[in-house]
Amino acid sequence: AGLFALSVVAMGFVGQEFFPKSDRPEVMVDLTLPQTASIKATGEVVARVEKLLAADPDIDHWSFYVGQGAVRFYLPLDAQLANDFFAQAVVVTKGHAVRQAVIDRLEKSLSVGFDDVMT
Repeated sequence: AGLFALSVVAMGFVGQEFFPKSDRPEVMVDLTLPQTASIKATGEVVARVEKLLAADPDIDHWSFYVGQGAVRFYLPLDAQLANDFFAQAVVVTKGHAVRQAVIDRLEKSLSVGFDDVMT
């Protein structure tokens, strides 16, 4: 009983995180068009987004998956079903230090001129 009481008290010193903060350089970008959008229309939106990515000096490289989600390259990644109106990008930044700045710029850029796209 004493060992149990000691372990209960010791649990108060253990930190809790439901989802630990990511230290990975990747940023996942989901693009969802209206459900009636064709895969061609989705590809056209992806081409516009790729121009934004190419202009960002803090982005090293990226891969887009049009009509489906990215391959599961780490365990917490949810698999996306194939849909013509969906695209997903794995954007690799030039380091963890610039990751949040890239996210902020992408959110700002995608909120202007991409009215039919949910991100």
